[in-house]
Amino acid sequence: MNGTQSMTTSRLSSTPIRVAILASTLAVAAGCSTATPSASADSEPASGGDLTFAINTFPPCIDKTLNGQTATAFHPLYDKLVDQNLDTGEIVPWLATSWEVQNDGRRFVFTLQDGVTFSNGERLDAQVVADNFESQKRLGDSGFATTAKSHLATFIGAEVLDPSTVALDFSEPSAGFLQAARSDTLAIIAPESLKKTPEERCAQGVIASGPFVQKELETNAKVVLARRDGYHWGSSLNKNKGEAYLDSITFLVIPESSVRIGGLTSGQLDAAIDIPSTDVDRAQSAGLTVIPSIAAGINDSLLLNPTFAPVLADLNVRRALVKGIDTQQIIDTTYTPSDEKARSILSVKAPGYTDLSSEYTYDPSGAKSLLDASGWTVGGDGFRTKDGEKLTVELAYRNHLPQSQFELIQSQLRDIGVTVNLQPRSTAEDNAARTDGTWESIYFQSLRADGDVLLVFSPTLGSTKGIASTPELNALLVKQSQTVDIDARNEVLKEIQELIADQALAIPLHASSLIYATTPAVHDLRIQADLYSVDFVDAWKS
Repeated sequence: MNGTQSMTTSRLSSTPIRVAILASTLAVAAGCSTATPSASADSEPASGGDLTFAINTFPPCIDKTLNGQTATAFHPLYDKLVDQNLDTGEIVPWLATSWEVQNDGRRFVFTLQDGVTFSNGERLDAQVVADNFESQKRLGDSGFATTAKSHLATFIGAEVLDPSTVALDFSEPSAGFLQAARSDTLAIIAPESLKKTPEERCAQGVIASGPFVQKELETNAKVVLARRDGYHWGSSLNKNKGEAYLDSITFLVIPESSVRIGGLTSGQLDAAIDIPSTDVDRAQSAGLTVIPSIAAGINDSLLLNPTFAPVLADLNVRRALVKGIDTQQIIDTTYTPSDEKARSILSVKAPGYTDLSSEYTYDPSGAKSLLDASGWTVGGDGFRTKDGEKLTVELAYRNHLPQSQFELIQSQLRDIGVTVNLQPRSTAEDNAARTDGTWESIYFQSLRADGDVLLVFSPTLGSTKGIASTPELNALLVKQSQTVDIDARNEVLKEIQELIADQALAIPLHASSLIYATTPAVHDLRIQADLYSVDFVDAWKS
């Protein structure tokens, strides 16, 4: 569609969102829906108090515009141009009160809120927004801000139309840009911080316009944020239209899950991230509110690399691997009832999701028939060989993940005659392998509530080398990234998911999820699509 599309909101998906429920007594984090209960039907939020929140890791870089990792403690410092309602996929106002999509998605014109200031007193205006995007583009192209680089791959510049209006231009239609603009990596920071080097920003942090400011920092130990007085320009999704209720938030780095649970039950902590499924019953029995949160994006999956492992170039072998893995058994054995079996490469909360359950059914007999047809015969030891070569697949995964699920996959595929060698790797080793393509199969997830999350399957646009793809798939991936019309884009996303399933280019296992727990005194946390970001403007303690 040519011309100008004017809007104050942008609906990214009309697909209904299904939310997994751990049990009728547990609270559920449904994307942007509030995850923690109100004290009672007639209770009003109370101002004041400190929220003590246990996190499990500390990021290597504390500037979230440069570091896309799980920097939970620093998310409350930032504001973005727009926000996203994860129940509907709709893009809604934040720093931008409205916007127009022009030139078939090559130009985005934003009208900004008046009166927004950074915590150092500098004012936010169109020039500051333009400078932010042009800075992120330069940093991405220089090897910093790698997530921003992917979001701004075709960004060519910004134009200040007046002090409250800025235009961002792209060389190609950018259907996923509005959703990307609500990510921390494209948050708006103060001019003073734009002058710092990336190294200074990673070590010291940045000045932003968000509802909290950094008060205290002990690397790898503690972060204290204080409420910003006078804040009144939050996301339109916030129920609270003014400054945060909480006086402060104290984040404590506690790597051991048992210590996090102990701190909650003893009253030393108010909330904690990353509660293992094995501790859910303990938390519930102690009267804690357990909050299972399901991500939007690519489900936890096994990706295949036929370039490095030629045996995986055989479609029958790939299809046999899909049929030979019992994902429901993995969930029942390793996870909780809140974890959903994957029904497609995209999670049920991802815009454009299509239910392809029938393509991902456990069928060991069918798997054996496919391997027989490709000439892989069963030997006396129960394993298959062909021309003297054993049918072997190397499965790499990050070593902090539960070993039990990979041992179960190994056992399930052994039953159809496939040898699986498990390769636990450090994060650095895994990243290096993904960069140079030296892997056969990897355990993979990607969290983003937009169809562009599937660009990982593009050999021209993806950053992980070696993922199975086809020319037809790549053409569809490019097409969806440039299709601004929502319904038309969802049709392309449906084709992509169907092609990935038909060609067995990946093995979706289960939805990415993360479990939080709080004391009953904590209310109205809002957990985001990436699972690790929490909004605290509405949060309060009773």
